Amino acid sequence: MKKIKNFKIIGNFILVKPDPPPDRFGDLVIPDSAKEYFVPLRGTVVAVCEYVRERLPDGTIITRPPKVNVGDRICYGEYSGLAITLNLGDKEEVFRYMREDEIIAIIEEEE
Repeated sequence: MKKIKNFKIIGNFILVKPDPPPDRFGDLVIPDSAKEYFVPLRGTVVAVCEYVRERLPDGTIITRPPKVNVGDRICYGEYSGLAITLNLGDKEEVFRYMREDEIIAIIEEEE
């Protein structure tokens, strides 16, 4: 697989880098063999489309800026989007490619 030079999002989509699976669940340590069952439902937006087309209830279609920005932390559903693997130079990374309306919430964390 060739290294990706540029990745531009089109349509109503965003690209999300999922959080890694947790090492602990409360006081329990999660073994590596069980981490595949702990699907992360949070991630960081790494790419956003330029605009979103939206159909209003009266049938008109409007164009608006996306509701999320690069760097935003979000929650999404377990079956949201499509898992894709991209070659970013020295290693391949897994991302979620999803529609903007599949976002459940934008997370604001304390620093």
